[in-house]
Amino acid sequence: MLTRAGFPRRPRIVPGDRLVLYASVWRRIFGVVEAVGEPEVVDHPRWPWAIAVEPLLVVPRLSDAPPVQGAGVAPRSMSQQSHVSITASQYERAVEVLGSVAR
Repeated sequence: MLTRAGFPRRPRIVPGDRLVLYASVWRRIFGVVEAVGEPEVVDHPRWPWAIAVEPLLVVPRLSDAPPVQGAGVAPRSMSQQSHVSITASQYERAVEVLGSVAR
């Protein structure tokens, strides 16, 4: 069960924010979650910051996840970091494409 999202530095996220989750190696979006806690430091070498999340839409198998282009985000914008801000219309597109394959 997806309960946390990790970050390489302190995220500017507050409870109630919604996040589209992105698998960078595969360049696919795989879920939408809502932040339900404040950022906190965790013991992880790559993702030292985490935030508690509530899953809203999650693709059960990464192989079924839609490409990031499905949300209207160019993969090259994700190449240097796995976290970018998206527009309201990109969020809506992500929810739409994830809704067709997520639970």
